Amino acid sequence: MKNIASMEKGGKERKTLKLPVDFHTHVLPGMDDGAKNTDVSRKMLHLSNQCGIMKVAATPHYYACVESVENFIIRRKVSENALAEHMEAFGETGLIGIIPGAEVRLEKELSGKDLSPLCLKGTNLLLLELPYRSYSPWMSEEIWNIISSCGVVPVLAHIDRYLGFYKKSDFSEIFSISDFIYQTDTDAFRKKASLKFTFGLAEKGFRIVVGSDCHDTKYRPPNFDEADRLLQKNKSNRELFRYIQDCSDGLL
Repeated sequence: MKNIASMEKGGKERKTLKLPVDFHTHVLPGMDDGAKNTDVSRKMLHLSNQCGIMKVAATPHYYACVESVENFIIRRKVSENALAEHMEAFGETGLIGIIPGAEVRLEKELSGKDLSPLCLKGTNLLLLELPYRSYSPWMSEEIWNIISSCGVVPVLAHIDRYLGFYKKSDFSEIFSISDFIYQTDTDAFRKKASLKFTFGLAEKGFRIVVGSDCHDTKYRPPNFDEADRLLQKNKSNRELFRYIQDCSDGLL
């Protein structure tokens, strides 16, 4: 993957700057602390659609210490069906593409499970959430084991949020794993430190995708319209925008 500097020199300018995929949502009803029912889910999808989003990754929380993969998949299917029936009742089937997956919390011995059913459907992309605590070497070891044993490509969820938990050396350990895709939140573009961090990822040539991590329509809504606006403020931001678009192309 070319870094942002090489794209500035040789890349072609896109006519449209738009991020059409939300790589991280909690839109499936009744699965976790996201959409509490199908009507909230439908309204969230409408907001995403208004922002120009064409596909959303439906990634409810998965905790291996609480639930088996098999039981989670059953619950998710029930939730998917309920939402599909609700959208059909309103004549809105096909309003937006929904790709089921999971946001998997990294735990010790997680690599001992078959995680492939939790990947975003039709891909080997696994949205992986790091623990909200100080970095420990077991985390990188477990991720290496997940990659080798499950054959997945980890997408590290909201990587920008760990700036308050990890030291520079900790990030260096994480960055040493070359197979990662880094998901930043839409909120990252309005915070100076998070935006600088995201630029740093792009300068290193790491693959970046964006997710809203939306949970509802009021307090944590899908806010891609704001992200699109912030990423077009100046030339540097637009270059980052174009870089993220190229990273996202063809993944879902």
